Amino acid sequence: MNKKSETLRSGCKVNISLHITSILPNGWHELNSIFIPLREPYDELIISPASSKKFIVHTSEDYIDPKNNTVTKAYNLYSKASGYAPSIEATLKKNIPHSAGLGGGSSNAATLLLWLQKNNPTPLTHEELISIATSIGADVPFFLENNPCIVTGIGEKLKPTSIKKLPISGCTLLLVCPNIFVNTPWAYRAWDELYHS
Repeated sequence: MNKKSETLRSGCKVNISLHITSILPNGWHELNSIFIPLREPYDELIISPASSKKFIVHTSEDYIDPKNNTVTKAYNLYSKASGYAPSIEATLKKNIPHSAGLGGGSSNAATLLLWLQKNNPTPLTHEELISIATSIGADVPFFLENNPCIVTGIGEKLKPTSIKKLPISGCTLLLVCPNIFVNTPWAYRAWDELYHS
């Protein structure tokens, strides 16, 4: 493992469309959507060597629990599955607006998973990595690919596509993030109440 700190960029995404196709028995929603990755805005994940074997996440954001977040879940699940548990600390600098549907937390988890996979002397298979990503959150597998995709299932079934093949080719994206926060589980529950009550 690198003995110096590394600063990783963790981007975001937009949904060009979002169709809920069914509700699974566990309450998760299957969907059909088009995800497009964006280079900006982005978060920064700074990985530093740690003297303690306990993985720690530092962030200045009050809404992030330093002991229970997507990054700690990624580290814990990956280390359990692979046996690779490096002594590191992660400092998360948030720039992606939260609760905006941009997938910031999922991107942060995927960024750490890719770092662990890159540094692991015996990396997991792609299928194992996707399985871990899916258990963290529905958008995490997409950020492992980080290319335009047609997305189905709960978000784990990805079919890469090209911007040129989509009806948005040649368009300009204007991303507006007002000071309104929409919690994803709340949004799906509201949809359930409207259409399945």
